[in-house]
Amino acid sequence: MAAKMIASRLLAVRKALRAASSAAELLPPLAATIKVAAEFREAGGDDGAVRARRLLGESIRYLRAAVTELPEGGEDHQVALYLLAEAALLRDSDAGPVPDLDEAVACLRRLQAAFAAGTPDRAEVDAKLGSALFARGWKPGGRRADLDESGALLESVLDWQAPDGPGRRPVAAVLAVQRAGRY
Repeated sequence: MAAKMIASRLLAVRKALRAASSAAELLPPLAATIKVAAEFREAGGDDGAVRARRLLGESIRYLRAAVTELPEGGEDHQVALYLLAEAALLRDSDAGPVPDLDEAVACLRRLQAAFAAGTPDRAEVDAKLGSALFARGWKPGGRRADLDESGALLESVLDWQAPDGPGRRPVAAVLAVQRAGRY
């Protein structure tokens, strides 16, 4: 039943993708495609994982093109970078010309440079970059520098957040695992 509901949402998303006439118009349906891929992945089973990977691969191709087409520094360009990082993190495959975690880190670094320190957007990017560096650092052949930078970014996000803020607990959990593994 859940798979049928996800598939019907996918049909609507594909229709919106076909209707888009510019890179900027592709962004909302691509965000929805990434969400559908995550739902397929969560639904479980080999079929869900295969469908999710295929959708994420398709989204990544569209988003790579959008990042090059959209004006650098504009809001749509930043959204495209964020979505590309999100899709790459969800797919997390070493297959292809650029491993997904490397691509996600590169996109997030570009976003990090675009946002002023101490802003909510920057904190969100720092948290996602910290998590991506943590994941990359733990992979076979991962670098200690990624783990160290991950810890520093996650600490900065915690410093920025209110002590009882809703996003604090997940960041603190990742930081605790990073610290346990690093030291």
